This record gives sequence, C-alpha cells and structure tokens, in this order.
Amino acid sequence: MPGTVRSSELAKLASQPPHRAAVVFASGYTRDIIFHEGRLDDGVTLLGKPYGFDDLARTIRLALDARARAMS
Repeated sequence: MPGTVRSSELAKLASQPPHRAAVVFASGYTRDIIFHEGRLDDGVTLLGKPYGFDDLARTIRLALDARARAMS
C-alpha cells in the first residue's frame, strides 16, 4: 500500500465505529503483518493469492457474515 499508512492500520481504523467495515486482506505472503503469533487479528479475513472470482465472492460473504454476527 503506498504512502505512510500501513494496511493493517487502515484496516483497524475502518473496522472500528462508526464505520465497522468488514476487512479482507489479499496476500501471497503467509507471514504478513496481519498475523500475530500465527493467527489473524480479530475481524480480519485473509484471501490467499492467487484467487479467482468465486474465491473472492465467497471470502467477502464470509467477512460480511462474520461482521454481522459480531454486531448482533
């Protein structure tokens, strides 16, 4: 991601109130900054590269469903 804001920082801000965005990271690297002690941050969904349209659609649906469960 260009600029000085890290993608993990942007995701954290976007997922907090008032926005509460669902976050999907697409990465070809399994040891990205979004991992902590081998697991993802809460509320983060990972889509591994390479991926197809069906994979993208399924992952977005999972992220949105997880966000809905967390908000209820």
